[in-house]
Amino acid sequence: MDFYNSSQLSPKDIEKRGLKINASKLGILLILYDLIFMTYVKKAFLYVYYWIRTSDFTFDAAKVNAFLTNKDNFSSYTSFSMLYSCCVIAAVLVLTIITARLMGIKLFSTLKVEDKSCAKGALLAFPAVLVLNNIITTIINYITDFFSKQGTVIPQADFSIDNPTVSAVAFEILYLLIVAPIAEELIFRGLVLKTIAPYGKKLAIVVSAALFGLMHGNLNQFLGAFVCGIVFAAIDVKYESVLPSIIIHMLNNSLPLILNIGNALDSKIITVIYFVLLYSILLIGVFVIAKNLYSFKIQEESHELSYYERIKTVALNIPLLLFTVYLIYKLIYAIVAANK
Repeated sequence: MDFYNSSQLSPKDIEKRGLKINASKLGILLILYDLIFMTYVKKAFLYVYYWIRTSDFTFDAAKVNAFLTNKDNFSSYTSFSMLYSCCVIAAVLVLTIITARLMGIKLFSTLKVEDKSCAKGALLAFPAVLVLNNIITTIINYITDFFSKQGTVIPQADFSIDNPTVSAVAFEILYLLIVAPIAEELIFRGLVLKTIAPYGKKLAIVVSAALFGLMHGNLNQFLGAFVCGIVFAAIDVKYESVLPSIIIHMLNNSLPLILNIGNALDSKIITVIYFVLLYSILLIGVFVIAKNLYSFKIQEESHELSYYERIKTVALNIPLLLFTVYLIYKLIYAIVAANK
């Protein structure tokens, strides 16, 4: 029996029903991505790594953990952590893309480019993103320094290269410039915009930015990722493709990568190159923001539901709400754990 006969529903009810379904799909896919797939792929990688290194095909978790915590083997090096991140994120992305396709969502379609000027738009947006990110980072650093002086530690992400081998640098480049930008943009821009934007582009931009900020799991990166995430999503909405934000993300990650390599190799030349690039791009960014601040517009279609009703429908969607609460819990837990 069809309990929902669409012919008996008003246009408003049909739109609300469609938004609920899409928000539920989004929440389920994000839960699968970050909780289920990520957890089991991480475990699978560590077991496979152990089997390759020892030829001992065991499922004894104690033996595997003892091997991995041994500082004398490769697992303690930066090369391993970067290889681990690359393989895990790539595998999880593939699983998510397949699952999304089974649910009727074609994630690869978000890479299609209709407007050939999207690459140019991304290159222009990158300096503006860098300016915003540096302003927010400076503010956050003052806040975290204040809390540190009060005895409260705010955890931060660490991508420094402890063992500057060729493989460590290569895997970090692969992760920060290719794997992470493509995976994060397809999930937190492509997936979110694909499912929510038909019911409100501005709503989809805010939702994607909020989830992207929370996904980083630490207070230092949250605000910067949220603000920059708004710019990423707005550019993608304008060009109807996730490719611009992938380009911006890659360029954004390239600068700290250059600094990391310079610090790891103790190279003053690389460090000088980093600061010259940084300040040059920041100057361009100020000009780009001043020129485009009031001219950039998001063309929103008319909807049966009011903006408030759409926000409420998304915010109270059970799968999406559960995932959001989980991300908030992780952020709070990281702070609590760092201060034990």
